[in-house]
Amino acid sequence: MQLKTNYKFPFFLVGLLTLAACNKKVATPKTLDASPAGNLGRYDLATEDYDVLPITTFVFSYDNTNNITNVFEKSSQTLIAYALNYADGHVNQTTDNTLGVQNFSYDATGRLANLSFMDLADTGARTFAYDNNGLLLSFTDSVKKPNALPTLMQYALTYDSTHSNVILITQNQLDLEHRPTLVQQSFYTFDDKPNPFTACPWIRDATTLPGSLPALVNKNNVTGTHIVGTIFQTSGGSSVPKLDTISNYISSRQYTYNSKGYPITCQEAFQDLQYNYSGNRSFTYDY
Repeated sequence: MQLKTNYKFPFFLVGLLTLAACNKKVATPKTLDASPAGNLGRYDLATEDYDVLPITTFVFSYDNTNNITNVFEKSSQTLIAYALNYADGHVNQTTDNTLGVQNFSYDATGRLANLSFMDLADTGARTFAYDNNGLLLSFTDSVKKPNALPTLMQYALTYDSTHSNVILITQNQLDLEHRPTLVQQSFYTFDDKPNPFTACPWIRDATTLPGSLPALVNKNNVTGTHIVGTIFQTSGGSSVPKLDTISNYISSRQYTYNSKGYPITCQEAFQDLQYNYSGNRSFTYDY
């Protein structure tokens, strides 16, 4: 369950339950308990004209104190259901039907410090780093698979001038001595309306949210994405590979909003320059 780079499926969330994964046809899940405060209940990929985004639905259920108790993630014919447990006002554990477990720990000020995970395929941890004002600066993902060296990825966040939105995610692969190699940079633009994903939990691998996992900290909604990646090239007669930077993905989003300013529909046009395809998608939001 490695954190995926998002050039194939930009915008998730949510990042981010008792899971039921199956290979036979699964009915589209319905919200069990709506949010008392009117928070996001469902996020759908409604239509697409190029099949590159397999995650189609997120459904959220709440208790009477407005805590999310379950997240259902429907991907094609597979349904994953996460059950969330709380302690001291924070999510402290999620469980799922693939025998996956995620444990959350927090620092003295209540900020998420560490997310450890374990399933049948791998184990690892995600650690979070903040500045003195509590602003999330980066998170590092480590994944250990059986009989393999660990994979270490760092995601550094750059904010706009008001610290409201992440306008750049710089992804580095780290070696065992934590020396970085640039993998990808993702640039974002935003509207001025409230982002409904800020109430969602940090569930690992929920990367189909707009802007990937930092969607959970952005104040506003992503309107544009530009992803620049790196590839290995051996031009110039050398047998030693060098990194070459390419622009490999762009997209734009247009929203309609409800009376509170939250998005209710989204139309996205995208172009994948690396794999030479383009198309359109539509998303819907329910509260």
